[in-house]
Amino acid sequence: MRVKALVVGVLILLSTVPWPVTAALPTLHETLIPSDWLVVGPFSRGSRESGIDPLWEERGSAGIRPALGMRHTSILADGGWVEWRAGALTDGRLSLEFEGVNWDLLQEHYGWTGSQWVAFAATRLEVAQHQRALAVAEGLRRFWINGRAYIGDVYGHNFLRVPVTLDAGENLVLLEVSGFGGSRSIRFELHPVVADAIILDGDMLFPDVRHGEPLEAW
Repeated sequence: MRVKALVVGVLILLSTVPWPVTAALPTLHETLIPSDWLVVGPFSRGSRESGIDPLWEERGSAGIRPALGMRHTSILADGGWVEWRAGALTDGRLSLEFEGVNWDLLQEHYGWTGSQWVAFAATRLEVAQHQRALAVAEGLRRFWINGRAYIGDVYGHNFLRVPVTLDAGENLVLLEVSGFGGSRSIRFELHPVVADAIILDGDMLFPDVRHGEPLEAW
């Protein structure tokens, strides 16, 4: 039974690989830091409610085509609506700030989940050919490129580099941002692929007890 399960597992794995296997895509040649953004939010989201898509009115996160002034319903906003507006970078970071929401009252009534929110930022990039890159997605829960979903560096430790693919021509980038209270700062960049295998030394897991080093624990 174990042998059969192993064979089935291998076949399933192979079925997910494009066949025949081709050479790696060319890499992005220089770092891209998008500067023109549209942002929208905040939307209410309680703890562990990641399956709720606030953009469902416009084909959802994977299918939306954001435009300046496009509106969405939100129970957190005055009047019950939020709309896409222009965002700007400051020192390479995109700041999302939401005014007109009584965060203290929400937290007093619902607890810490009352001040939890989600928002989105979108930009468009043009590249000449189908290629690969490494994304810096600091402070993001996840993001999409032309509808393809990728995981982000939600805690902002700045060691994660996410392998992504870019299509020839226009690429729509959509970022999902979550936070507590009225503001959050994020960073999104695309870097060239410098090697086929990269060691992320900032994400190494070490034992608490190491020879020759003092132990600070309780």
